[in-house]
Amino acid sequence: MLRSKFPDNKQALIVSERAQRRCSEQDNGDYDFKLLQAEAKKLRPPQLDHATYIGPVEIRKTKTKGRGLFLTKAVKAGDLLLCEKAFAHAYAPESDDGNSKITLLMNPETNQGFMGGQADLITMIAQKLFHNPSVAPTFTTLYHGNYEGASTPMVDGKPIVDTNARRAFIGDMMIVRATQDLEADTEVTFWYKIPVGDHSEDPQEAHKNWEFVCDCAMCQDVKRTKTAVILERRKLLKQLEHAFGSSYGIKADQVERLLRALDHTYTRPAIEVPRLLLWDPQLLLARVYIAQNNMKKALGCVGKVLSALGFIIDGVDTSSTYFRVVRWGCVIDHLVEIFLHAQNAFRAIGAGEDSKRARTYAKSAYSIVVGEDISFESTYGS
Repeated sequence: MLRSKFPDNKQALIVSERAQRRCSEQDNGDYDFKLLQAEAKKLRPPQLDHATYIGPVEIRKTKTKGRGLFLTKAVKAGDLLLCEKAFAHAYAPESDDGNSKITLLMNPETNQGFMGGQADLITMIAQKLFHNPSVAPTFTTLYHGNYEGASTPMVDGKPIVDTNARRAFIGDMMIVRATQDLEADTEVTFWYKIPVGDHSEDPQEAHKNWEFVCDCAMCQDVKRTKTAVILERRKLLKQLEHAFGSSYGIKADQVERLLRALDHTYTRPAIEVPRLLLWDPQLLLARVYIAQNNMKKALGCVGKVLSALGFIIDGVDTSSTYFRVVRWGCVIDHLVEIFLHAQNAFRAIGAGEDSKRARTYAKSAYSIVVGEDISFESTYGS
């Protein structure tokens, strides 16, 4: 109405267009992610002016864990589940310009202390709640009472700590995407801490602040793996490191033998317990074969990398079966590279359609890891 009365008011037009964009973001998840990335790089602190989108998810009560986030419809890996602006955001610059300060916050009741960004964040939340009491319910309703320890391997028919979604951040916006194809009514979960599989620390240490004992398949595997097996894996990894770093050149046969030996130290299927120590050296070998232009061998390595991460795949053995991901596994940052190696290898052997499929999977992986896929082409080329 104001615009109709003041058609020449440029500021009114700007405000109107901004409001329409925010409504589109909130209702449809229609974000200009290229703009978000540009703003996050430019603004300090990177606090962005964008709306929150709640996608095909809703909060429901679980039988034993309080509230959970559940899907309202089936989704595919890479689908956007929600994009939420932070309630509060503490900015920690990557470089020290000499003028930065470190906040120290002590809790005398628990004898715990917090430093840096976490201390800043706690202070900012407290100040926001104090000065803006109308927004307090958004935060205070998250509290559901004291934590209760869980001692059974399954809760509501699912592992206690599992992951089927991943978070990415652009400025103070959190983007959550599915990492698997999921059915409606599935609970959305992600790890408290990303596992590395090297048995270098007690996995329960990562969960002590939440006061529960994790009995997911990966933590069970850590508990049940014998010391002799752990030592054998470390020995094999040392030998692999030496084999890849040899000044006399890499002996692929020796590396493959060591990788097979490392693979044999695992007893549970990779779809239950991803073989996290295996994918990295297997990927290194794939790079070696690509450098040698041995694309069939490279494809075989790509398949083994994906299998080690718990993926179920078809068509990496250059058979007549077309390339496809039957089931997504553990999503890591290098997954984009892995699928791009598959794309290049398929193209080199003349499997054009499989090459296109591999690139599509690479783009999906990129959207999960980075939060958006609009910058995929500029990052990896067309």
